[in-house]
Amino acid sequence: PTNVPEGHFTDTKREEYTTEDIRFTCRADTIYAIVMRWPDDGCVHIKSIGNDYRYLKTSIRSVEILG
Repeated sequence: PTNVPEGHFTDTKREEYTTEDIRFTCRADTIYAIVMRWPDDGCVHIKSIGNDYRYLKTSIRSVEILG
């Protein structure tokens, strides 16, 4: 994932996001993955989360694309 510089006046030092840059948020029993750069082939592979992810209290039942 891309290392985003911190602090003031860093706009010119930022690198472009890659397809590996994915941010997560959740609400209730739903996890949202925000893909920072959509892959050219249209296929998103989220390697950091799965049924064996230790923070999940239940298995993944479905996946949907929003927006």
